[in-house]
Amino acid sequence: MMKPTARETAQGVGVEDGVNDDGELQDVNIETTSANENDVAVAVQQQHISRRWTGWIVLFVASLVSIIALTLGRPKDTSAQKWAKWIVSLSIVFSFGAIICYHFARAVFLSGPPELALSGIALILWCIGLPIIMNPSNSIAVGYTQIVNGNMYIASWVCFFSIFFVVGDLLSEVYGFNIVATVRPRLQDRNGKWYTLVATSVIVMGASIRVFESFECNLDVMKSAPTCRDCKFAISAAVIGTVIALFPPLSFLFLHVTLTTVELILSVVMVIIWSFGLGFITFGQGPGHSIGNLFFATWATFILSCWIAADCYREWVGGTPSTDQQQQTELPNYESNGQAAVNGDEDL
Repeated sequence: MMKPTARETAQGVGVEDGVNDDGELQDVNIETTSANENDVAVAVQQQHISRRWTGWIVLFVASLVSIIALTLGRPKDTSAQKWAKWIVSLSIVFSFGAIICYHFARAVFLSGPPELALSGIALILWCIGLPIIMNPSNSIAVGYTQIVNGNMYIASWVCFFSIFFVVGDLLSEVYGFNIVATVRPRLQDRNGKWYTLVATSVIVMGASIRVFESFECNLDVMKSAPTCRDCKFAISAAVIGTVIALFPPLSFLFLHVTLTTVELILSVVMVIIWSFGLGFITFGQGPGHSIGNLFFATWATFILSCWIAADCYREWVGGTPSTDQQQQTELPNYESNGQAAVNGDEDL
């Protein structure tokens, strides 16, 4: 009777590729490897579930604060306030239902179509409700120059970001789509900063126009008012800033070139514009002197302008290049290394 070979013995004990070049057995057990992979997968899933559980609780608590802030001190509800109450009430029902399902229907609800559908509907509701709540003309959370309901202002933003987090974490677990990993490189890239600067400039523009209209600054008697003068500067600065901020990313998008010197000049111009803008808008009787969307957007625009200017200056003096330029310069290195490897193989 023939003695079984080492490979046959390895296969008989459930070892994958259990023989090395010398014919000796290796300790690579299939069942052990599969068990370790399953343990890792279960641990990762539990982390996702724990994070979403926290997100649902935060949404529920913030929704309760929102409905209380909407109800108290409101003698008469307008149409916008009624819509806001419906949205917040549905948010309470959905988040409370999710918390109950986490306890009593885990097998059916967790990481499945029910949780994805419920979180998706809740996100849509808050995408509709947040602009209604933040519209100064509705006077629900903010007015034209200041926050009129601090609890509602903070709680509504917390609701939006918490349900956004729940949906993002669920997409990451089920479909492998990581929103943070996708967005972070684009925000770290300088073109991403320019696009963000465009967004903040547009917010400043829209908020300043609303203040301009609410104070009726088009009337002759109001033209000399300090707030109206500052509103005119804010609108002009926002329009000019939006046009300037669009030039660098669009030039890279269509011309595939990064003009570092031009970007440095434009970023310095933006810093100068928003240094004056910060003074006219957020100080004195400016339209954004009180805490509100215009106040935050103006500061964000100024900080982004300084950030981009510092990034361009560092690259201009020979510092770290931008992400796009790194990709362009690294590609020939890979090609040259590959060609060197080919030449080495030919020599052998």
